Amino acid sequence: MSMWVLKSPRRFLIFALLTIAAMTAASAENHHTHAQRRLATSLANAPSLRLQFTLKRDSMKIYGQSQFYVFANPVVSSDNTSVLYDG
Repeated sequence: MSMWVLKSPRRFLIFALLTIAAMTAASAENHHTHAQRRLATSLANAPSLRLQFTLKRDSMKIYGQSQFYVFANPVVSSDNTSVLYDG
């Protein structure tokens, strides 16, 4: 019966708190990684942006055109922390 008697309740409490803290940190890190992966997936499937430009002056025309469009595609960074647009 002496096997179940706690010799140091303080050590047990410290051990239990450290275990809970480690499990919480691991869970939070896993959630953060999952959120980044979800962001990368959703942005990779996002449609391009279509930007319309209208030039007011005749001297600024490009190849005789005063109105043109530029398409920009979202590109997620390798670490999934930012999005840039190529275009």
